[in-house]
Amino acid sequence: MRRLTTRAGAVAILTLAALGDASAASREKPIKVKNVSVKGKIDGENIAFTLEFDVEAKRPEEGKKRVEVALVTGDVVVREVTEPADGYKLRYDAATGTYYISWKRRGNYHVNVVFACRPRVLEGGPWREALFTIPTSNARSLQLECDRPDLEVLFPGALRLEREDKEGVLTVTALLGPGKPFAVRWKPEVRKLEAKLVMAADVNAIARASAGALGIGTLFVFDISQGSTTELTFSVPGSLSVTQVRGAYIRDWRIVEVKDDKTEGGEAGVGLQTLTVSLTRELTSKYAIEITAERVLGEFPVEIDLPLVEPQGVIRASGHLAVGTDSAIRLVVKEPRGLSQVDASGFRRIVLDREHPRPLPRSNAFFYTFAASPYQMKLALDDIVPSYDASERIKISVREEDLVIDAEIDLDVRDAPVRTLTIAVDKSFVVANVTGSGVDDYTVKDAAEGSLTQDVDVHFRQPVVGRTVVKLRRELGEGPLGKQRRIAGLSVRDAKNERGWVVIVADKGVKIEKATPEELRAVHTGSVPMRVPDARLAYRFREGGWALGLLAEEKPPEVGTEAFHMISLGEGIVYGSVVVTYYISGAPMDELHFRVPKELKNVEFISGDFRRSSSDGDRWTVRLQRKVIGYYHLLITYSQHYEPGDTILVGAVECDGVDTQRGFIAVASRVNLKLTPRGPVDPSLLDIGRDEVPPEYRLLVNAPILKTYKYVSIPHRVSLELTPYDRGELIAMLEKEMLEAA
Repeated sequence: MRRLTTRAGAVAILTLAALGDASAASREKPIKVKNVSVKGKIDGENIAFTLEFDVEAKRPEEGKKRVEVALVTGDVVVREVTEPADGYKLRYDAATGTYYISWKRRGNYHVNVVFACRPRVLEGGPWREALFTIPTSNARSLQLECDRPDLEVLFPGALRLEREDKEGVLTVTALLGPGKPFAVRWKPEVRKLEAKLVMAADVNAIARASAGALGIGTLFVFDISQGSTTELTFSVPGSLSVTQVRGAYIRDWRIVEVKDDKTEGGEAGVGLQTLTVSLTRELTSKYAIEITAERVLGEFPVEIDLPLVEPQGVIRASGHLAVGTDSAIRLVVKEPRGLSQVDASGFRRIVLDREHPRPLPRSNAFFYTFAASPYQMKLALDDIVPSYDASERIKISVREEDLVIDAEIDLDVRDAPVRTLTIAVDKSFVVANVTGSGVDDYTVKDAAEGSLTQDVDVHFRQPVVGRTVVKLRRELGEGPLGKQRRIAGLSVRDAKNERGWVVIVADKGVKIEKATPEELRAVHTGSVPMRVPDARLAYRFREGGWALGLLAEEKPPEVGTEAFHMISLGEGIVYGSVVVTYYISGAPMDELHFRVPKELKNVEFISGDFRRSSSDGDRWTVRLQRKVIGYYHLLITYSQHYEPGDTILVGAVECDGVDTQRGFIAVASRVNLKLTPRGPVDPSLLDIGRDEVPPEYRLLVNAPILKTYKYVSIPHRVSLELTPYDRGELIAMLEKEMLEAA
């Protein structure tokens, strides 16, 4: 059985291997063409080509008996097949205009074919084009010999086009990628008669003033109507530094000459420079070039002549000029000569290319046209001081442990951007934090001697124009209760207008005894434009310099309790638990006090916020993790040991330091015990029936209830003697209870 299985597995492996070989063979191309090259030769209006390539044929294509390769497709005629010498068959398909070469057997073949192509005239012009399809290969080399050196040759879609003129023979080479048809275009270059250069210039200049420099970008569009040139020259003032020259066919550019004397358009003592731009080809029609330059400015205010970049050798230079700034600079145009002012829509927006946009100045922009160059203009430059208004929303939080002032300053900046904002604050408070969407950092300066205020410098990430919000937090650092405090308002330096609102909030355990406003008008807490829960007081101010006196005191809490004492009697032990429900109003508490007699052992306090407990005699203090207010629940457990005939304490746990307290007591047991009061019973303790105990408390008891009490004040304790029932006595008691129930 094992041999059969092994033999069957071997057959299956061989079958799968054969199928895998067949699948791999089916994926592999049956015919592969490589090393394709096309060499052509132009003779007058005629053009002939030699096509050469290698064929690696592994099998005929599906459905064919012979190995066949398409030679060339197009308007061509094959003259001869130089390789292979024999063993092939040449076929022409008239429907597709394709020549095929085929062999009977598979193998490797080298093909060399000579054919002529009929070129076509492109749009009736001087251009000729030969177009046909050759076999596909990864890279196909192209070469074309021309009978005239003045021919202009193009290979559309080809790469690495190179021209070589050797001994009057022009040879052009290139590389053609896979999947593209072969195309060649050529035309003879017409020798132009030498003529005097005649050209005009359309000038489009944008001057932009910034801190420390004046930038000028000028775009020249030359229109050559006669002659040609490979060099352009420009006149540049000596005060202007050329930083960049952009344009097509630029070989290099340089400052070739400097004149020391003043010439037309120049400034005294500055001189003129000549900028020369050399090109790689002759210009015969339109050409665009952009020149970027910069002039250093002195300390503001300053007045300068607008420097001009002027083209040389032109019959006319007209165009447009834009002058402005993007910074906080006041720009005034003086003495414009040869210029006509227009609005922004009359300025021509032209660019050299998409990669180099030419944005217009965003502020203080002036636009002009001129019909001739040179023109003149003086610029007066000065700094612009920013102006801003401050709208403040201030929240004063009075807490038991601290006094916190949160201020939101809404700035509206105009005219110029603000990089640093200075705020004067009361030095008796500590600056805790300064934040905002645009705030980077802040610096608190030391107060001057004898001054009651100190400055806070707020630094922005970027210069701010428009609306922004700055948030400032200050803290007193100590408890403010029981002392008269004077809170001085903050002041935004150099603000044109300063107005806002002040809202006072306090913790629930704090009451505002007295508020003394200065330069503040009291308003309703619901009329302020900010949402402040539990606001106590609200004010409004219309200018800085206000102050507010505050006296805050701690509010005593009002505490009421209701408790349920459940005493469970076991064999020789008493388990007691007290569920206490506090209702705290006025002020929160984090300490609770109880009276627990020393006779009660194993006292424990259970609460979700319990931190620790301590005792001093029979007085216990429970400390919580947080201050609580409103309803709060606490569980107290304890235990007592007894012997038959002993007395136990019931209702002995009391809440201390509360205003009112009431509660219920239930004694329950599954042990047959008789409860007999011993000693005096507190007058506040009332013996009640079981049905008078609230049902929510009765649900906590899962043993027979033997005794129930109610109390409304302290003290509320009773001593009960525990005595086991005799058998007959117990039956008589049960009969009595059944009769009473009937």
